[in-house]
Amino acid sequence: MRVFRKKILWKLKYNKLLTQKDQSALNGLEALGLVRNDQLAGFLPDHLELLWELEMYLRPNSPGRYPLTKRALHFHSGDRFRLIELIEREVQKPIPEHTKALILKQPSIRIAEGIVLEFSSPSELKQLRRQPAFRKYLDEFLSPQRVLVSKEKGRELFDLLTRRRVMATANQSQDLLPSD
Repeated sequence: MRVFRKKILWKLKYNKLLTQKDQSALNGLEALGLVRNDQLAGFLPDHLELLWELEMYLRPNSPGRYPLTKRALHFHSGDRFRLIELIEREVQKPIPEHTKALILKQPSIRIAEGIVLEFSSPSELKQLRRQPAFRKYLDEFLSPQRVLVSKEKGRELFDLLTRRRVMATANQSQDLLPSD
């Protein structure tokens, strides 16, 4: 396949006539970012072999771009350890552990520190989300009913919610409640 693609690239570079078989293979070269409108897209990159190797493992999301996302890796085929070796060889350093775990489909957890506020209904949180004064205190929406707030912002947010007559039960907000 690589020899065939190199032959097509040579034909395009030197304006040689393409066969029907050559024409059918152009879309793969377009995905690699090498061909556009049945012509070379510019100079051939030095890392052409790398692109062809990556193509064995990943689908590009745009010409020559291979994202390492869960969605992209869903289409992954081949030895995952070989993909890691390939990437590390090319970047000449180890890739981050969380990226390796993603490639290897290893389970992972994320520890987030802060206060989780759970509203009694999704509609209540939805109503408050519309208010810019409220949104600036939120670090992350965890679900339609739950938000994560940093401890630093927690006290101010609790005061804001109290002024808006939102009741917080003691076991869910004990770190936020004013001490007497």
